[in-house]
Amino acid sequence: MNSSDDPKKVTGECKMKAIPQFKVRKTYEEVSDYIKDQIMNGVYKPGDRLPSLREFSELFGVGQSTMREAISALKTMGLVTIRQGEGTFVTRLNPDEVLSGFEPIQPVTEQDIISLLEVRKIIETGIVQLAAEETF
Repeated sequence: MNSSDDPKKVTGECKMKAIPQFKVRKTYEEVSDYIKDQIMNGVYKPGDRLPSLREFSELFGVGQSTMREAISALKTMGLVTIRQGEGTFVTRLNPDEVLSGFEPIQPVTEQDIISLLEVRKIIETGIVQLAAEETF
C-alpha cells in the first residue's frame, strides 16, 4: 500500500474560516413570520378576516397542518383570533403593542441567577416536605 492509498494521509491543506451557526427554521415559522409581516405592514388590517387554511395552504404551497401551526403561532402572539365556524381574524389591537411584549428580555446578572436558585431551593424544600407528610 503506497501513501496515495492511505485514507489517513491528507494531501493538501484545508484552511477553513469559522463555521457559521445555522438556524434551522420550520416551515410553519417561515409562514407565520410572512403573515406577521403582512399584518405589520397593513396588508391585513385589524378586524380583517384572513383566508381559510385551505386557501393559505394553496397560496403558500404547504400542507394544512403547517398552516394550522402557523396560525396557532400567530394566535399565541396575540395577532389573530380564531372564531369557530367564522374564521381567523386579525386582532383589533395595534400589532406593535401586541408584539412589544415579545421584545428581548434584558440580560440577567450573576446576582439574578443566584437569587433565582435561592428561591428554587426554598420552593423545592417545601415541596419535598409536603410530599413526605402526605406519604405517611
